[in-house]
Amino acid sequence: MFFFSIFKISIFIILFFYHSLIFSAEINVNKIEFFGLSYLSELELLNKVKSKLDYNNISIDEFLLVLSDIRVFEKIDLIKSDETLKLFVTEKPYINNIDVYCDNDKNYIYSVLNEFNLNIGWLYDSYSLELFKQKVEQYYINQGMNSINVDYFIDSDVLTNSVSISINLSNYEKLRIKEIKIFGNKSFKEKELLSFFFNAKTSWMTLFSDSDIYIKGKLISDLELLRTYYFDNGFVNFQISSAKVLISKNKKYAYIFINVFEGDQYYIGDVVLDDNFSFFKERFQPKLNSTFFSGEVFSLNKIFEFRKYLKDYLSDRGYIGSDIDFNLIDLEENVIDIEFFLGKLSRLIVRKIDFSGNFLTDDYILRRLIPQIEGNYILMSDVNDGKDEILRSGIVSEVDVEFKNYSSDNNYVDILYKIKEQKLTKFTAGFTMTHADGLVINIGSEFINFLGTGRDVSINVNKNRLQSDYNFIYFDPCFFNINVGFGYNIYYKIEDLDKYSGFFDHASNVFGWNIYYSLKLDDLQRLNFGLGCDMTKLNMYGDAAPIEVKDFISHEGCFFKEYYLTSTFAFNSLDRYNFPIDGLSSNLILKLSVPPSDIKYYSLNFSLNFF
Repeated sequence: MFFFSIFKISIFIILFFYHSLIFSAEINVNKIEFFGLSYLSELELLNKVKSKLDYNNISIDEFLLVLSDIRVFEKIDLIKSDETLKLFVTEKPYINNIDVYCDNDKNYIYSVLNEFNLNIGWLYDSYSLELFKQKVEQYYINQGMNSINVDYFIDSDVLTNSVSISINLSNYEKLRIKEIKIFGNKSFKEKELLSFFFNAKTSWMTLFSDSDIYIKGKLISDLELLRTYYFDNGFVNFQISSAKVLISKNKKYAYIFINVFEGDQYYIGDVVLDDNFSFFKERFQPKLNSTFFSGEVFSLNKIFEFRKYLKDYLSDRGYIGSDIDFNLIDLEENVIDIEFFLGKLSRLIVRKIDFSGNFLTDDYILRRLIPQIEGNYILMSDVNDGKDEILRSGIVSEVDVEFKNYSSDNNYVDILYKIKEQKLTKFTAGFTMTHADGLVINIGSEFINFLGTGRDVSINVNKNRLQSDYNFIYFDPCFFNINVGFGYNIYYKIEDLDKYSGFFDHASNVFGWNIYYSLKLDDLQRLNFGLGCDMTKLNMYGDAAPIEVKDFISHEGCFFKEYYLTSTFAFNSLDRYNFPIDGLSSNLILKLSVPPSDIKYYSLNFSLNFF
């Protein structure tokens, strides 16, 4: 028995060393033969290996490990004959078809499939399909659909070594919140705390909203709001002990239970600035005294707002990246002293302003929109105003600002505006058939930043059997300098109702023009002054015209010249030219006829758009 055990141990040792000898030996990749390849060629496979390992100095163990990482084969067998390594491989099947069955979100499903390389023509990987399932399930759970089922079925074809994948999504039932309870709150009523939550329990008030739909992301936001509320009311030791979500047996309702620890309420003691603020103390001390009062309830939000005020003030004077922080000194009787301290200051000068991404627009067109000046101290308000002004111009769709070659040692910084130009030419064409107007044709083109010059040109034509309009507009926002622009408008309008009017026959021709100067008051306001002229010819046919019209013509005649002055005040704080989501735009227009006009009148118009 003893000798038999010695024999088994000897055999194990021999096999171990034989395995180590064989698989640790270096191989020559030029003497490797593959059998069973169809999806990848031998050259492609060796190139993938080369990208991961030293091509000329690899062992069999390393080579096989890399082949496994490529995840192309289901099975690999090898035979080593002399200096030649023969590999007999079984490739994974490729995907020949994918069917997705769901009521909506098909685009999302296909995007996740693509993320995990599950596409027609690609190799099938069961592990990737399982990861796909987990991600889709988590996505719908985060959308409040707790009972979603993601099932997939694999149909294999051995003859072609391919698979067909069928994915079925079912049970799109949203999880509704039945109850939200907060425990441990002594200083505030539960109703007060729940009033600012995004989540709400199901009631008649949630019939027209989704506030009672449980979404994990909303709960995380609610917990952060709860924490902030307590911090802003002096509870600096506040903690959320636990937040649990229980699901009903029928998986239709969620019950949220939140346990909190309030701690003691703290009050503000002394608030001071450290000695590094001495140069700015005359400026900051009055603001500090009007923000913090000894004995009031401690508020973390006030501290953050005051620190932001300090940072903004310094960054507008060249001190960008200022290191400003604060210390909270816990004293007895729940009183906290606050000390703001300032790190090393470095005042930076703008050496150069560059642009990238402007393939059509010249640099000087963009440069004139930026108030920041090269050679001056950097002012973050001017840098940000320049970014907003570029967006409002309509030239670009995106703007990012980067600071380059920044160093606290050389006191210089370069500013790079990275822009993405948008399509600057807009063509419109429309054809409509109506009983009253017949065929209506609308053709127009708008050239924002025409040929990269910063000028705007617009041409519009509207025509039907009753009237025709022709309009041409030109505007240069920086005609004289960056603050004074010039524009003009020429138009021609024909109305011919002598054959189609059911009341009385008449026709009119109007030719007009106007020129105007635009004065830039600041980044948001402009004041325009203009002079215009309208020449109108009115023709009457028959005796069916109303008495008022006949009296007007008898007194004023059929040909009129109108000269008028215009004054426009324009305000524009929109965040972008196309598809704004924030800000407002308004125009107040005064129009007054002047001699030698044949008709005297004035008009006042106001328009407002806000987002």
